[in-house]
Amino acid sequence: MKWYAGSITEYNGEQEYKHDIIMQAENRGKATEIAEAKAKNWYEDADVEEEIDNGNIRYFFFGGGIMCEAGLVYETTIKEWCKRQFECCKIS
Repeated sequence: MKWYAGSITEYNGEQEYKHDIIMQAENRGKATEIAEAKAKNWYEDADVEEEIDNGNIRYFFFGGGIMCEAGLVYETTIKEWCKRQFECCKIS
């Protein structure tokens, strides 16, 4: 099993929130499936799914009031991911 990182982007009205995620999977394909499942179940089960031009799937919740989508998944290590989180948040 390898470590993979990705993100879930949540669009809520005029606000946009990016949530970093980390997961273990056998390969990048499986990690992408995990990320998509997390996006689909961000607020339990999505009301509607819509595939967009680049192959990403958008998931809609609460009658379309909130939309989530999984971002690019890439291989990482726990150490690299934690370092990125600390740098991003300016934690020293």
